[in-house]
Amino acid sequence: GAVGALNRLPDELLALILSWVPGRALVTRCRLVCRRWRDLIDGPTVWRLQAAARLCPSPQWSRIGLLEPFGRNLVRNPCGQGGCRTGRGRLWEGVRKGG
Repeated sequence: GAVGALNRLPDELLALILSWVPGRALVTRCRLVCRRWRDLIDGPTVWRLQAAARLCPSPQWSRIGLLEPFGRNLVRNPCGQGGCRTGRGRLWEGVRKGG
């Protein structure tokens, strides 16, 4: 069954799976499944994985794919040739004059 398949997983992979379970359920339910699960949940790995996922959420990959920012120049006039008009005047003027 499903529990048997989970028990054949290495500890590292099981800890990763358990890190997706809400903390309350880990402590009140999952911890009671077996000694191995209890030991994993009582250890730091599952909780560190949860904290890392919370602190660094995954990016919206679909937006990145649509915008394709990698491998293209995002600066419209990187060398300043011909000036660069902005709402405040010529952007590169101060650079050419040493400022």
